[in-house]
Amino acid sequence: MNFHEDLSAQSFTPQDKWFQTFKAENQNLLEKAEIPNRRTETWKYTNLASFLKEDFKIKSTASPKSLISDEPGFTNIHIQHGHLNQQTFQGLLDLGAECTPLTHINSDEIKDLLTGDAFFKNDYINLVNNSYLNNAWVIKFNKNFKSQNPVILNHYIGEKHAHLCSQLFIVLEDNVQVNLLENFNSQDESTLFNYKSHIKLAPGSHLCHVLNQHLGLADHFIYSLNSHIDRDAHYNSCIINQGARLSRSNLYVNLHATGATADVHGLYQLKENQHHDTMSFIHHNCEHTYSHQLYKGILSDSSRGIFTGRVRVEKNAQQINAEQLNKNLLLSKKAHTNSRPQMEIYADDVKCAHGSTTGQISEEEMFYFTSRGITPEKAHKMLAQAYTNDVLLKINNLKIRSYMQSHLEKMDF
Repeated sequence: MNFHEDLSAQSFTPQDKWFQTFKAENQNLLEKAEIPNRRTETWKYTNLASFLKEDFKIKSTASPKSLISDEPGFTNIHIQHGHLNQQTFQGLLDLGAECTPLTHINSDEIKDLLTGDAFFKNDYINLVNNSYLNNAWVIKFNKNFKSQNPVILNHYIGEKHAHLCSQLFIVLEDNVQVNLLENFNSQDESTLFNYKSHIKLAPGSHLCHVLNQHLGLADHFIYSLNSHIDRDAHYNSCIINQGARLSRSNLYVNLHATGATADVHGLYQLKENQHHDTMSFIHHNCEHTYSHQLYKGILSDSSRGIFTGRVRVEKNAQQINAEQLNKNLLLSKKAHTNSRPQMEIYADDVKCAHGSTTGQISEEEMFYFTSRGITPEKAHKMLAQAYTNDVLLKINNLKIRSYMQSHLEKMDF
């Protein structure tokens, strides 16, 4: 697998010096790094090189794509290939948010967030993103802001054999409440989208953050989350993967102050030969912190789903509550899943639980449906929709939850 960079659109200003240094440091680490294979523990079930056989050209710009229409009842923001246009800036300003290119940020707090992703810091894909990063933006919501309507960030990608790297920083100051849905749309052109979110929640803030990935089946999508949750802040996350031939989620959640809470849920619905891999690391660094994780997979045809969840509780993180559960439903005999929930606990006054289940639809269940005139295809869809419901109920915002329920009802199995 080779990456070639298109440098034609790059231009730097004097204040970019720290950013250039950061990219150069990561480029040096990348040259020494190994492409993940089955010997790499965090990529145990996903041999990346076997999926990315063609050469991908890393591009800093790409051709504009047609936009979908605005969704009523939402604040609609459109982002093409990681680029924010003037309309996007105005939409964020109207919303009450500040939007700044990362290269124009002098805040040490933001720089520390970029460099402090401890668990995935030296991951190969993370190094690629940091080395060739040209699209990075900071969206900040100021103290005591409360959004009236949910925000939809519509991402549009699609460039033949292009590797697009992008990062978005979402910063909530004290006592902010924001509801955010990120939609990922493509034209199925065998694009590799390497995307990373940095989430920083100040004391008392609340973010409902839903990702809806439904790219084309020729695309590849690799998502990284680096989140830091402060005192009495609440991060409510749900990541839904339906599209892309290969998709991967690297999730790092740092609960580093008393009262910090993270609900990190997810769903992967796979068909044909789709391959999805989630690697999740939730870090309890302080007492009285709380995390809850429910991940579900629905797999049909010859698809494969992987979930590796790790919860680490430090010695001083007493009286915490951590729950983790992965459940998978196989709709065909060729579908395959791997599940590895893990807990690493160094405190002695905690409440922790984890588990995993995998099952298939029994012949008795299918007989029940067919005897009532329901076709196997319709039965699969009804069972799958019922199976996804408890994940969707974890989404705190009712508008976003209703939107996702309507979206999933259109899915075929």
